[in-house]
Amino acid sequence: MWNHLDTTFAALRRTLGGALLLAAGLGSAHAATTTYIVDTLAEGTADANVGDGVCLTAAGECSLRAALEEANALPASEGDDIRIEFAEGLSGDIVHSGGTPRMFDETLGNTAINNYIGFGAFLHVNASRPLALDFDERIELLQNNDSEYAMLFIESDDVVVENFDDAEKRDIAGAGVASAGGIMAAGTAIVIGGSRVTLRNGLSSDPGTIIMESCIALVDGASDVTVEDFYCRSSVLFGIYFDERGTYSNIALTGFETQGGQGFGDVWVEFGTDDEKTIVNGLTITNSEFRSQANQGLDYTIGIRENSVVSDLVITESRFIAADTFGIGIFPTAVTNGLSVSGSTIDGTRQFIRDDGRTLQTGMTVSGNTFTSVSDDIVILNSPHQDALIENNQFLNSRGAGNVAGVRVEPIASGSNNVIRGNTFSQEEPTNKFAIWMRANPGVDLPTGWSIQDNAVVNIIGSLFGPIFLEFDGNTLTSGNTFGEGTRGADVDNLAPENDDSFFVVNRNAGTNDRIQTWRATGAVFTGTTVRVAVAPVTELRPGNTEPTLPVSIDVYYTATNQAETYLGRIPGTHSTETVFEFTSDATAGAVRAQITDAEGRSSQYSASTSVVMGVDTAADDDMDGLPNGAECEINLLGIPITCRDSDLDGMPDFQDPDDDNDGIPTLVECPTGSPCVNTDGGPRENHRDLDSDGDGISDANECPDQPCRDTDGDGVANYVDTDSDGDGLTDAMECPLGIACPDDDENGVEDYLEPPGTTVLRGTGGGAAGPWMLVLLGGIALLRRRRVLAPLAGLIALFGAFGAQAAGSQDWTSRLRRASR
Repeated sequence: MWNHLDTTFAALRRTLGGALLLAAGLGSAHAATTTYIVDTLAEGTADANVGDGVCLTAAGECSLRAALEEANALPASEGDDIRIEFAEGLSGDIVHSGGTPRMFDETLGNTAINNYIGFGAFLHVNASRPLALDFDERIELLQNNDSEYAMLFIESDDVVVENFDDAEKRDIAGAGVASAGGIMAAGTAIVIGGSRVTLRNGLSSDPGTIIMESCIALVDGASDVTVEDFYCRSSVLFGIYFDERGTYSNIALTGFETQGGQGFGDVWVEFGTDDEKTIVNGLTITNSEFRSQANQGLDYTIGIRENSVVSDLVITESRFIAADTFGIGIFPTAVTNGLSVSGSTIDGTRQFIRDDGRTLQTGMTVSGNTFTSVSDDIVILNSPHQDALIENNQFLNSRGAGNVAGVRVEPIASGSNNVIRGNTFSQEEPTNKFAIWMRANPGVDLPTGWSIQDNAVVNIIGSLFGPIFLEFDGNTLTSGNTFGEGTRGADVDNLAPENDDSFFVVNRNAGTNDRIQTWRATGAVFTGTTVRVAVAPVTELRPGNTEPTLPVSIDVYYTATNQAETYLGRIPGTHSTETVFEFTSDATAGAVRAQITDAEGRSSQYSASTSVVMGVDTAADDDMDGLPNGAECEINLLGIPITCRDSDLDGMPDFQDPDDDNDGIPTLVECPTGSPCVNTDGGPRENHRDLDSDGDGISDANECPDQPCRDTDGDGVANYVDTDSDGDGLTDAMECPLGIACPDDDENGVEDYLEPPGTTVLRGTGGGAAGPWMLVLLGGIALLRRRRVLAPLAGLIALFGAFGAQAAGSQDWTSRLRRASR
C-alpha cells in the first residue's frame, strides 16, 4: 500500500497541474496551465490510465507518449493550456523502432497518387487545448529502422514544438555528413494537419542509413503554420511537403535551412487532379537557405506540381546554393498567382525559375536578386504571363555559352503587361550567349505582352545574334537598354546595327517589330555639362527594314567608344520631323546613337553612331570675367558655340581667358557691366578686345601698367579710357604724338601727358625775359590749333616765340613750338 501511495505522489509531482487540481478542488474559474514533466527516455510506453489527468506508466514513470495521451484526453477549457517539459537532468535520445507501438496507426495524407508521409505516427498531438512541447535542446526523437512511419503527427490547433535542435549535429549535417538528430523518422519527422502550429528552433536530420522521406509534411487543412529556425537534412525527397489534393493557407518559413536530398525538392507542392487541385494560399519564405550537393541530384529546390494552384508564394532575403538544381519548377497545368522572389541570392542553380505551367500565370515578381553562375537564370517555357515584373536583378557570370540566356521567354509565353526592367547582365569576360532571348510568338503586328527596358549588358556578345535577341513575330517594346564593354560594337557611321543581326537589340524576322527603320542623329554637340542632339528620319531605308508609323518616340544613347553604354534618355513627346534636344552629360568626346518606338508600339534596332563635337556651355562663365561663354564665341552648330574667338592669339579662347586682349587689364575691368561691353573709341572692337581703348595712340598697357588703373586727373575716368589723362586741356595724342617714349619736357620723370596744369616747369623759364612769353605763346598755339586758325598766323607767333626764346638763352624753343603748332 505504501509503495502504491509513493508512486501516486511521484506521478502528481510529475504532473504539475496545480492550476488544474485547484480548479477541480476549489472550482476556480481562472485560466491555468497543466504541465507534464517527462522523466524517462523509454520509447512508446503508454499511460496506465489515460484520462485520469496523471502522467503515469505501468512502470511508474512519465513517458512522452503518456504525457501526450493525458494531454489529448483533457477536455476543452477556455483559456487553459498544456505544457510538456522534460525533467531536470534528463537528456538523450528517445529511440523508436519498427515494432514500437504507435499512437496514430492510420496512413497519413492522401494516397491516391503518392504516399511519402508515413503509414502511421509514433507520437500524436490531438489536444483540445493549446499545447507547448519543449525539448530544451536536451532530448531528441529518433527512429532506428527504415519502416516508413512519421515520428510526430500534430493534428490539433494551437501547438508549439520547440528547442529540438542539436548544434553539434547541425554542424555535422551542414558539412554534408549524415547524422541523425533532432526529430527524425524513416517516413516524415513532423506531420502537421492543424492550424496555428509553430515549429521553432528545430533539427531534422537522418543518418543516411535510415532514409527520411521528408522533414515536415502538411496534410489537408493545415493553416497558419510557422516554422522558425529549422534545419532539415533529408537524404531523399523533401524538406517540407504539401500533400496531394489538400488546401493550405498562410504557411511561413523563417530561417528554414535544408541540406538537399537525392530527388524531388526542398519545398514540394504535390500533384492535384483535374477535379481536386492542391491549393496553397500564402507561402512565405524569409531569410532561409536551400543547399544541395553536386552528387545528390536534387531535382528542384521548390517544385509546384501538376494541377496545383499556388497563390502568394513570397520569397525574400533567402539563399539558393545548389549545384545544377532547378530553383523553382512550375510543372504543366500548375498555376501561380503572385509568385515573388526578392532580395535573395541564387548561386549555381540550373534555371532558377523554370516555368512550364502552360497556363496563365499572374503577378510574378523577381526583384533585387543576385544570380551568380546560374545556367539559363529565368526560363518562361510555355506559360503566358500577366503583370510579370523582372526588375533590378544582377545576373552575373552565368554558366554556359551559346543558346542560354539570363532571361528566356519561349514561343507561346506571351501575355500582357510584363516587364523586364533595370537588370544588369554581366560576365567577367566577353561571352557568346544572350542577355535576353525573347521568343514569344503571338504573330505579326500583335504585341508579345513583354517590354524590355533600361537593362545594362556587359561582356555579352550574343550567340551569333545580338545580346538582346527578339526572334519571332510580334511587337516587343525595347528602350533604354545599354551595352558596355565586351559587347559587339560598331564604329562611327557604320550602318550595320540598323538591320544586322549581330548588334545590341536584334529584330530577327520580318515580323519582329516589322523591322522598322530607326532614325539617326544628324548632329551632336557637347558643352561639358550637356549634349545637344538632333535626330531625324532616314531617307534611305536599310535593306529589310520598313517605314515606322509616325509619330515616333526617340531614345538617345552615348558611347565613348563604339558601344551604347549610357542611356541619355528619351526626347519628350512624339515626333514626325527632325527634333533637337539637350541632355545632361559630362562627357567631352564620343558618339551618340538613336532608337525609336513608333505609333504602333514597334521598336527599332539601334542606329549608326554619330560623332559628337565639343562645344561650349553658353550660359557658363569659364573665365569668370562677367561675360557668359556664349558672348565670347560664335554660334554655328545646333545653337551651341563650337568655335570661339582668341582676340590676343595666345592659344586660349576668350571664354577661357580672363584678359582677352592681353593688355594687362582684366576683361572684368574693361567690361564691368557685361555684354554689351564698353567701346570708348567707337572702333571695331570693344575695350576688352582693344589694345588702345581710347584711341589716343598710347596703348592700354602703357596707360595702365598696374592695377588699379591710374586716373591722373582724378576725374573718375582711368587714363586708358581718358583722352586727356592729366586734364591740362592738351590731349594725350598732342602730348605724346608717337604713343611711345612720350616726352618729358622738364625731365622730372613724368611724361608730359601725365602732368596736370601748373606742374610742368619748362626749361628757360628760370631767368630769361622770354619765359612768361613762352607760356602764353604755347597756350595760344594750342588754342589756335583747336580753333583751326590759319597756319600763317601760327607761324608768326612761332617766330615771335623763337625771338623771345633766343633772348632768354633757350636752346630748343623753336623746335618745340613747331611741334606744338602741328
